[in-house]
Amino acid sequence: MPIVKFVHPGQEVLPKAGMSIEQGIFDDERETRGIRYWNNEQHHCRKYLISKGKHRSSAEEEDSEGFLTFWGEWEPQSRFKKLDAPTNRHPKYLHKPFLLKGSTGRHNTDPFVFGKRFWYTNCHQENYRFLRGLPIGSMILFGTQYNNRFALDTVFVVKDGYSPYQYIVKHKRDPAIFPEQLQIATLDHGDMAANHLQLGDLRFYRGKSPCDGAPFSFVPCGPSGAYEEAGEREEGHARIELDCAAFGLPENSEGCAQVRNQDVLNLWK
Repeated sequence: MPIVKFVHPGQEVLPKAGMSIEQGIFDDERETRGIRYWNNEQHHCRKYLISKGKHRSSAEEEDSEGFLTFWGEWEPQSRFKKLDAPTNRHPKYLHKPFLLKGSTGRHNTDPFVFGKRFWYTNCHQENYRFLRGLPIGSMILFGTQYNNRFALDTVFVVKDGYSPYQYIVKHKRDPAIFPEQLQIATLDHGDMAANHLQLGDLRFYRGKSPCDGAPFSFVPCGPSGAYEEAGEREEGHARIELDCAAFGLPENSEGCAQVRNQDVLNLWK
């Protein structure tokens, strides 16, 4: 099955003094807490996020449930608080995502790793046509380039896929298949699905979960206390950085490349 190395922008969202009202607002004069609004910057960004979810310490273990911290993309709104970052690879802010109905911004969220299923729907599919025809079981490694290293934030394993036509016409935006948050933050953002009704134009992939058997989709994460309970001096954790040569990954470049070395499957283990 195909394995794809997918490089996307990895800059952390950094609330800053003097940010405009369109960007966000601080709650306090010390500028340690606040709300970040929908991302309208030029590029996609990463956030260090906290959310409820299921996690396990290895592929074979049973699931545990609770609050998790992880690196990912969430372009809509979030509440943030400042962290104590010991290195420039550690997160400077922790974000708790939320979504205002009727809101929008410049960017959608892809991959979407919230809810019962991960989704990958559009990013780079217009530039790399092979991404529209990935078979079941394909694995996508989403991450960011740092010189000769690859900062992994999401492992996505394809379960199945839908066309924009199936989403809009056949399933009529069925929330049992397509969660409302996914529709607002991604599929309907900028009328993306409606603008790509031509057959084969895009593919909306659902990810495999542990209930589907191995290998399954996951994000590297750590268990955490609730957002309001976490101390302001919490450090957070850096992204997992892989040496491209050691793992048989293609050299870093913006965009996508198929991985030829099947030993990369050891990443999942």
